Amino acid sequence: MRSAALPVAELKDKTWVTRKGIYVDRIASAWFVRRFVDSGALFKFVPAKGYKPLSGEVRFDMFEAEFTHEGDRCTLEILIDRTGINDPALVRIAEVVHDIDLKDGKFGAPGSHAGELPSLRADASGVARFSLEDHSISLTPGATNSVIGRALVVHRDPDDFTTQPAGNSGPRIACAVIGKP
Repeated sequence: MRSAALPVAELKDKTWVTRKGIYVDRIASAWFVRRFVDSGALFKFVPAKGYKPLSGEVRFDMFEAEFTHEGDRCTLEILIDRTGINDPALVRIAEVVHDIDLKDGKFGAPGSHAGELPSLRADASGVARFSLEDHSISLTPGATNSVIGRALVVHRDPDDFTTQPAGNSGPRIACAVIGKP
């Protein structure tokens, strides 16, 4: 179900408002706005319900927002669809965000977390270094064990290797989509 596309020009020079608390759909949607809609966009974080938008504000990923979940689609999917910016790479990113956010497996995300990677530790300045040699995964597009296009999610705490889906490892603090080398 495709909504009518909005001219991106109508979305420039706005303050983008979303609910407090960072989660994958809000992070990805804010990235999309800054990268593809308005590189100078400002963001405002407010309570989840009851916020009355001011002139020049656009709400996203919150109750009664102009851009939010519709049917079985997450906010990023709606933004991509309604702005008409349907690059295949963006659509794939939205699929990954969807599966992480909605946990419905619609786009085939595996049902469990990797959990096999050692915990990453950062020093006092926030710098972390990590090296891994793993012959069970591939960076070859199309290979059955390829991780290209898969999500990389970093949680705050170590994985307990038992609890699903995130190993009781606390909130997500970073995420990315693995690209081609």
